[in-house]
Amino acid sequence: AGPKGPAGTQTPGSTGGGSQLASAQIQPVIARYTPSVNRSCWQPAIDTRDKDAPASARVQVSITISGSGSVQNVTTSGDPRGYRGLANCIAGRVRGWQFPPSSGTSNVNVPFVFVAQ
Repeated sequence: AGPKGPAGTQTPGSTGGGSQLASAQIQPVIARYTPSVNRSCWQPAIDTRDKDAPASARVQVSITISGSGSVQNVTTSGDPRGYRGLANCIAGRVRGWQFPPSSGTSNVNVPFVFVAQ
């Protein structure tokens, strides 16, 4: 039962003055941290999911990245049906991510899509 995800596109957006991070700077960070999200969040969610839970789950994560590259804020779309605690777990992991510094605040939307194998 191997997880997949995140899949989709990242949409950087600036909320202040200065230069925001480019997708080319964001994507490698997401790729580096995704395996730990799979191990720490998706695998336990699969093991404890409700009997009637669907085979796939999607959590939309919005990340605010400060100019220093640290994560300022994380919000999620909430737990998918049958996967209690998945969204909070992902948010907790993402809070520790470190992005490259920039001269402005960046907002990124990352869709995590998981499929039970």
